[in-house]
Amino acid sequence: MSRTEEKFARAFRSSPVGLAVTRLRDGQFIEVNEAACSFLGYSMDELIGKTTVSLGLWPSLEDRQILVNDLTQYGSVRNRDLTFLTKQGKEVVCEYAAELIEIDGEPCVLSVLLDITARRDIEQALKANEELLRLFVKHTPAAIAMFDTDMRYLQVSDRFLTDYHLEGQDIIGKFHYDIFPNLPERWKEAHRRILAGAVERQDEELYEEPDGSQGWLAWESLPWRKADGEIGGLILFTQVITERKRAEQALRSSEERFARIFNLSPYRMGIVRLSDGVILDVNDCWVKEIGFTREETINRVIYELDQWITDEARLVVENMLKEKKPIRSIEGTIKTKSGEHRYALGSVAIVDFDGEPCYLWAANDITDRKLAEEQLRALSAKIRSAREEEGTRIAREIHDELGGALTGLKWDLERIDSSLSHPDGGSTIADVRKRISSMTGLIESTINKVRSISSELRPGVLDDLGLVAAIEWEAQQFQKRTGLNVHWETELETAEVSVDGATAVFRIFQEVLTNVLRHSRAQNIHIKLHQDEHQLELQVVDDGRGITEEEKTNTRSLGLLGMKERALLVGGEVNITGAESKGTTVVVRIPLNKAAASEAIA
Repeated sequence: MSRTEEKFARAFRSSPVGLAVTRLRDGQFIEVNEAACSFLGYSMDELIGKTTVSLGLWPSLEDRQILVNDLTQYGSVRNRDLTFLTKQGKEVVCEYAAELIEIDGEPCVLSVLLDITARRDIEQALKANEELLRLFVKHTPAAIAMFDTDMRYLQVSDRFLTDYHLEGQDIIGKFHYDIFPNLPERWKEAHRRILAGAVERQDEELYEEPDGSQGWLAWESLPWRKADGEIGGLILFTQVITERKRAEQALRSSEERFARIFNLSPYRMGIVRLSDGVILDVNDCWVKEIGFTREETINRVIYELDQWITDEARLVVENMLKEKKPIRSIEGTIKTKSGEHRYALGSVAIVDFDGEPCYLWAANDITDRKLAEEQLRALSAKIRSAREEEGTRIAREIHDELGGALTGLKWDLERIDSSLSHPDGGSTIADVRKRISSMTGLIESTINKVRSISSELRPGVLDDLGLVAAIEWEAQQFQKRTGLNVHWETELETAEVSVDGATAVFRIFQEVLTNVLRHSRAQNIHIKLHQDEHQLELQVVDDGRGITEEEKTNTRSLGLLGMKERALLVGGEVNITGAESKGTTVVVRIPLNKAAASEAIA
C-alpha cells in the first residue's frame, strides 16, 4: 500500500463522519468506518459482506431505488436527508451524500452519512412548541395579543378579536396603531417603556370603543424575550371590565392561574409587602432549595431573617424597599438552612396583591456557574503566570549560560587570530591548540545546556521513544534530583494513545511529582503503568502525609484543577485519594487510540 493510500485508509477509519463503500447493484458493504457503524448500531463484522436490504436498513425499498436511479443517472447525490433503521429498529436520520466510484471494474458507492437525528428531533419539538403556543394563545379565554418590537401582531387570542370587534379579520403582521388609529398617546408611551424592559398594568382605565362609546379596561403588559435574552416584543393581556361581575370572575381566575404558575415555577419565587417588608408567600421551589418551611418564613420581615439572608443581601433588600422600584438581573448570595452559601440571579417586579403594592421576586441558582467562572479565571491567571515565569527562566539561562559561553568562544577566536597574525615561534601552535581545546569544552557545555533547555520545554524522549520511556526517564531524573526512592513497574513497551494523550499523561505525571516534592514529605514513590482493552492507566502512590479531603475539594487548588482539565481534554480522568499518614494515590486514565497503535506514537 502506498503512503497516500495508507493515509487515506487512516483518514477513512478515523473520520468522525460516517463513511461506507457499497456495491451499487445490491448494496453489499465492502468497507465501513466506526462512525457509520455507531450510527447504524452494528459492529463492523456485522456489516461487511452484508447488503443494506438483507440488514433491513431501508424503511422503504422505494427510497433505495430512487437513490440508485439518481446515482446511475447523475453519478452523485448531495445534501439529501435519508432515514435508516438501526439494528435495534430505531429510525435515525442523516444528511447523505454519495459518489459513484469503480473498484476492480465493479460500480460502487462511496457514501457520507452525517447524523442529524438529534437536530431533526429538536426541530420537530420546536415546531410542536410553536404550534402549542399558537393554539394556547388562540384558544385561551383571555384577550391576549403578542407583538414584535415594531408593534406588529404576532399572535392574538380569539377573545381579543371578539372583545375588540375584529372577528373575521386577519390582523397578524399588521401594525397595532393602524388597527386602532385613535389609540391614546399614554398607551403608546407605555408600549415604549415595556419594550425597554418595564412591566406595566392598569386595573381600571377608561377607553373609547370604535362606535364612540366608553368602557372600562384592565390590562397588563410585559416584554417577552428571545432565547439570547434580548427583548423580542411585548405581550398584552387585556380584559373589558364594563360589567363588574365579569371583572370579579376574571380576577378570581387570574389569582388561580397565578397560584399555579407561582408554585409550579422552577425558579425560587416569593412575595414581599412593600410597606413593611413582610414576606407574604414563597413557592415550593424556594422551600425545597433553601430548606426553610413556609411556617419558618411567612409573616416575618425579610431583612431580619439572619438564618438565610446574608449581610450583603440585607443591604440590597433594605434599599429596594426604600426605593420601591423594580429590579432586573441582580446577583447575590443566600444561606440555606444547612448553612451553605448559594449564588442567585434574580429579578423583582412591583405588583398589587389584595390592594397592596408588593415585590414579586424570582431567582435562579447560579452557584455552579459562578464557581466555574472563578476556577476559569484562576486557571487562566495561573497559565499566564506560568508562561511569564517560564519565559523569564529561559531568557535568564540563555543570557547567563549560552551568552557567557559564546562570549568566551569569541574571546578565544580573537586570541587565536592575534596569535596567528603575530607568530612568535614554536609557542604559537601550542597556544592555538590549547585555546581550541578550551573552545571545544565550551562548545560541548553549550550543546548540553541547549539540550537541557529543550528537554525542559518538551522532553525529546517523549517524541523519540514514546510515553513509556519518557515516564521512566522522568522518574529516574526525579530520583537523581531529589534522592527519593522511585519504584517503576510496567510490562508495556509502547502505549496505544494519541500524541495529545501521551503529552497529557506526561505533563500530569510531572505535576504529580512536583506535588509529591512540595507537599507530601514522602520517602518512596511507586509508579505503575498498564493498559487494558479500553484505556491506559498511570498510578502514582507515595508514602507521605496523605492528601486531606479539604485539599481535594479546594476549588482554588490550581495544580489539581489543571491536571483534571488536561485529562478531560483527551477524554480521560484523574482520581485522587489519600488518608492521613497513609500517603496519596493519583490514578490517571485516558482512552486508547487503536488507530495510533501501528504508528507507535507513544
